[in-house]
Amino acid sequence: MIGKTLATEMKFEFDKTVKALERAPMEKSDFKPHEKSFSLKDLTNHLANLPGWGVMTMNTDFFDMTPESSAASTPKTAETAGELVEKFSSKADELVKILESATDEEMMKVWEFRVSGKVIISMPRVDILKLTILNHLLHHRGQYTVYLRMLDVPVPNLYGPTADEN
Repeated sequence: MIGKTLATEMKFEFDKTVKALERAPMEKSDFKPHEKSFSLKDLTNHLANLPGWGVMTMNTDFFDMTPESSAASTPKTAETAGELVEKFSSKADELVKILESATDEEMMKVWEFRVSGKVIISMPRVDILKLTILNHLLHHRGQYTVYLRMLDVPVPNLYGPTADEN
């Protein structure tokens, strides 16, 4: 039941994220609102990769971030809005399916994030998925919609009307 409930929430947010990613003006991929900010390309690719982290969380007991694992897990960079949507959607769909069939025991199993063997985060999978996947996604999607506004790209209606859509 936990997995099905989380799958419903994620599917709702994933559909809205697709709506936003479809508008990615990748011809302006180097745009940054500030020198310390992600570029548009880096931010949208980060968004597109987040559901894959959820799949990994459901299929493993831990992830150990080491220089070797970082290099090995660097995904191909999407160059177009279509590629972003495809990358995001394929892993989002996979994660939703996994969650819909997950048992409560699987959802409550402790998962760990480690750095070179040292445990940094240790909590039930359901909490990892909410905190480091769903909330993380919402945070960066919010940043991304600001980029859209700054680039004069119509901001989609995600939770209600925007200045661009009623």
